[in-house]
Amino acid sequence: MKPNSGSNEILFFARAALKNNATGNYEVNPLSSADLDQQGWYVYSHSIPVTANSPDSGVPDSPDSNNTAPDGPESNDPVSADPESNDPVSADPKSAAQTPDLIIEDISWEPANPYEKDNMTFELTVANRGSGPSGSFGVKCYVEEDEVSSDSISGLEAGSNTTFTFDWVPPSSGDLNIKAVADGGNQVPESDEGNNEKVEPFTVKALNTSSSSSSSSSSSSSSGGSGGGGGGVSPEPASNVEVKELSQEFITNGNQAKFEFPRNVSCIASVEFEPKRSFGKVTTVVEMLKGQSRIVPTLPYGTVYRHVNIWVGNQGTADPKNIENAVVSFRVEKNWIDSNGVDESEIGLSRYSEEKWGELSTRKVGEDDRYVYFEAETPGFSPFAITVPGTSVSGVDGGVDEKSQVLSSVSKTDSEQTNMLAEGAETSGVESTAAEETGTSLISGNKSKILIWIVFYSSY
Repeated sequence: MKPNSGSNEILFFARAALKNNATGNYEVNPLSSADLDQQGWYVYSHSIPVTANSPDSGVPDSPDSNNTAPDGPESNDPVSADPESNDPVSADPKSAAQTPDLIIEDISWEPANPYEKDNMTFELTVANRGSGPSGSFGVKCYVEEDEVSSDSISGLEAGSNTTFTFDWVPPSSGDLNIKAVADGGNQVPESDEGNNEKVEPFTVKALNTSSSSSSSSSSSSSSGGSGGGGGGVSPEPASNVEVKELSQEFITNGNQAKFEFPRNVSCIASVEFEPKRSFGKVTTVVEMLKGQSRIVPTLPYGTVYRHVNIWVGNQGTADPKNIENAVVSFRVEKNWIDSNGVDESEIGLSRYSEEKWGELSTRKVGEDDRYVYFEAETPGFSPFAITVPGTSVSGVDGGVDEKSQVLSSVSKTDSEQTNMLAEGAETSGVESTAAEETGTSLISGNKSKILIWIVFYSSY
């Protein structure tokens, strides 16, 4: 190497970028420095002073002959990245110029005009616009600075891109921003570190509760096979709901989803299924009813132990295209079974779907001192009834099945029933609509005796 005429020094830059085959990441040395090379990498610098040519030798004078750089590109002598280190790296100008440049190329979402509580699906396109391949890096997304998604990409070749999706449910309406960041942790040295973010604004519309409720009620009545109503607004009149219990879980594709109701304030113990896609946070609502659901026109066949609605997520969340292998776990009181001479092997779960009732595959899974536990496989979620095969009973009092109420009340005294509902109302995620007057339950003791006599009489 010969310095140009008039040069005062020869300046060397050195750096190392070694790929860790175990992790796929690049280990860079140095991590920081006061000097950068033409590609923007941190480098070690070392200079050799240059003096005027000696007229006798024709070779540049140097105060330290050991600092003279080897001449020509054919040299095999290594260049040390760190003057204090004995670990050499090869100087490869061609390799050094091939650096990646990671960008967020596009952000889109569906539905394009979302309402609060809608399940939104975001799609991100990440690209490498640099001249070299990248190592692995992370991509994170934020809505108003709250992290809503985090993913890892194993690497991108120069000029390539990749796309991934995630789901998010807006909890409220308003004007929002989504920000996506590629390689926020600076794992990958890039030719441009200032273009890793992209921000897009979007608007979430307020949900009209009254119209939504009307629409949801119409949809549930006309098509029971759609997979259930929304977790936000129930079409069931509040006056017919005895106990409402909620459970929330974060749903991701490939991980079994299970919503548990451990308070024992309703007849449902848990709801689970296998999701085919990610949904983020999902709410499942169980409504144990006072009688027949007001959103179905007929009663199921047989004797009814309990009527119950189960709503999973927003409208369409529990559609068969989104979930599979759904199971409802429920319990029946032993006192009710014994008092009514019921064969527990005949107890089953029926579901109202496509304008008719259908019996679901049900099996006993256990028991304790108070309950017998069952599991039933279901293709979706909507109004259900725990039944025992037998003579179909017509509904009375505006469609509410009072026989179901009477048989249910036989298993407990008025005070026991009131205490159970009051206890449930005090717990988080549970609402109770039981009568508040002292000594009053769903059906008074005298009326229960009269109706029980009528039921037995009608069976002769």
